[in-house]
Amino acid sequence: MEEEEKQITCLMSVIVCGGKRSLFETSSLPFSKKLCSLSPSRFSSSLLLDHLAAILPDMDIHVSFSIPKVSNFVVGYLQDLMQSSVQQENLMLRLQLEAIVEENSSLKRAVVTQQKRQKDTEDQSQELQGLMQMVTQYQEQLKTLEVNKYALTLHLKQALQNNSSIPS
Repeated sequence: MEEEEKQITCLMSVIVCGGKRSLFETSSLPFSKKLCSLSPSRFSSSLLLDHLAAILPDMDIHVSFSIPKVSNFVVGYLQDLMQSSVQQENLMLRLQLEAIVEENSSLKRAVVTQQKRQKDTEDQSQELQGLMQMVTQYQEQLKTLEVNKYALTLHLKQALQNNSSIPS
């Protein structure tokens, strides 16, 4: 299809502008480039019709060919091709947009998940700090209780010694 588009574009160029080389010269150029280099004055209407028929098989080409008719057909054909191309590009852009929107949604979900994890981590960190403070308080209370126990043990021993030294 792309080669056909090039050939039509070149043919239109030949019809409108012309060129200098012959269609039948031997060169390694593809047909579309040869066609682009042609001059309408260098070949006959029937030769042009034959080539138009080969390039545009769905065009009904008659011997009563006229450049305005061919020109109008080619312009219409090119407009259809351009519209089709624009539609394809719009479709591709729409698909890209859908992919971007889906990726955006996915990234938003990931951000929400990450924020939730971060909040959970912060909550756990605060809970851990609270527990560590409680452990510190309990350790201080334990030391105080141990000191009190030791003091009471000493008082009890003293009291027991004082009681044993008193004769009964």
